[in-house]
Amino acid sequence: NSVKEIGVSAFSRCTNLIPVDMGNGVETIKDIAFNNCYQLASAPLPQSVKTIGRKAFGNCNALTTVKIPAGVTTVEETAFYDCGNLKTIVLSEGTVAIKQWAFYGCDELESIVLPRSVRTIGGEAVRSDKRVNIYYLGTEQEKQSIAISNKNDSLNSGLWHFNCCPADGIHTYTDLCDANCDDCNAPRTPPHSF
Repeated sequence: NSVKEIGVSAFSRCTNLIPVDMGNGVETIKDIAFNNCYQLASAPLPQSVKTIGRKAFGNCNALTTVKIPAGVTTVEETAFYDCGNLKTIVLSEGTVAIKQWAFYGCDELESIVLPRSVRTIGGEAVRSDKRVNIYYLGTEQEKQSIAISNKNDSLNSGLWHFNCCPADGIHTYTDLCDANCDDCNAPRTPPHSF
């Protein structure tokens, strides 16, 4: 927990690196820190992280899920560039900007959770070969305040869902009569009727 920074190219091209435990003190992951770690399947980002550099996780083809902590206000350009098997991205409340090419080349991407705090999404920030489900935590009207570059086919043609659960985008209920989401306790909309 004493490590505060993972330096430039620290683990770049460690092609057999599979899981990474960064501890709870890391605040900065510099440019190309884990770039080309092709087999990196798990790299949970601690809540202490505030900065993820360019291509920090570029070409990490075994990654399937990324959860960006609340302290990361900007997802830098190319941060997760060409993570070909990335299926799910969850951005926390506090993320304001997703720069161009941040998730470009994530061809298997199926879903992304966007917090209400997002204000700008750069050109080709998200690029997938699939139709992406976008779980936005705000309302359809609030979405209008996001400046989305028109060079974002995956977002512009994606399937938008509104008022979503911050846990993973989808509200879950133990049974049909639950009044609130199991994950975030949000009231069921529409409420269950008998």
